[in-house]
Amino acid sequence: MSSATEAISLPDDLSEDVRRELLALSRESKLEAGPFPINEQFIRHWCETFEDGNPLYLDEDYARQHGLHDLMMPPVAVLSAVSMPFRWPWPPKEVPSEMILFRLKRILKLPIGIATDIELEFFAPVQLGERLFKSYRLIAMSPWKKTRLGDGHFITWIDSYWNERKERIAEQRITVFAYGRGTGGEDDLTLDGGFSNSIEEAIEGKKTGYKPPPRKELYW
Repeated sequence: MSSATEAISLPDDLSEDVRRELLALSRESKLEAGPFPINEQFIRHWCETFEDGNPLYLDEDYARQHGLHDLMMPPVAVLSAVSMPFRWPWPPKEVPSEMILFRLKRILKLPIGIATDIELEFFAPVQLGERLFKSYRLIAMSPWKKTRLGDGHFITWIDSYWNERKERIAEQRITVFAYGRGTGGEDDLTLDGGFSNSIEEAIEGKKTGYKPPPRKELYW
């Protein structure tokens, strides 16, 4: 696994404590394993959901004729295969580490994050039986910006995805505008479990007071 190759430039007006925590995030994090080896059920469920009929994902003979030893996982499915922890049972034996987005929000006391740019790059196919790993590193942070949404920072980090041979198989570069300081939301930025505070609020609405929008009739 290679270390960060891009030096990060941080705004001058940050406190020393905040600067220290951000510089720590600019180093490649430890690898965190996905919850399961890639299996046929996961691939077929993904293809069924998106009605993706690519034979590399569904036809073993076709995949082998094109240089693979078995079915290939749809490349973008790497995000679900590694990044999304199971909600039940909770807590799991190995509690997933806090996502870098939520760490950044907490460190900077900026509770709202809006993605402004996402780029995905894939380097190698993922096939049945492989277990994937994820790491991340912070690579850029803008000076304080004033926008129509509010005041805050544009922040960019890279999520890297690896196979068991420590080969990088994909990268996701994400830029987020983080803002909302002074709204009160920065007082509750520690996650208690699950994926994110907003998702937990929706799922456990009876406890949080969340009310979903009016239900519409759906037809399959």
